[in-house]
Amino acid sequence: MKAFIFVCVGNKMIIEETKRSLHDALCVARNLIRNNSIVYGGGSAEISCSIAVDAAADRYPGVEQVWIPLNSFGFTFYYLSE
Repeated sequence: MKAFIFVCVGNKMIIEETKRSLHDALCVARNLIRNNSIVYGGGSAEISCSIAVDAAADRYPGVEQVWIPLNSFGFTFYYLSE
């Protein structure tokens, strides 16, 4: 089976980046065919933390329920900026 992809862009850097992206996508597809397990990434840790913070905030009534997620995300941005 053959497939052709035509990329028309203005500079060589975008062509090279497209080649790398296609290679990465093909490697992911190949690895999924060989081994049907997935390692989560791409923000899954952040989403898991967000779900845990929301669950913890549900235990507090009133204004504190809103403050807990805002406070935790403030600390997150502080540590990411360091």
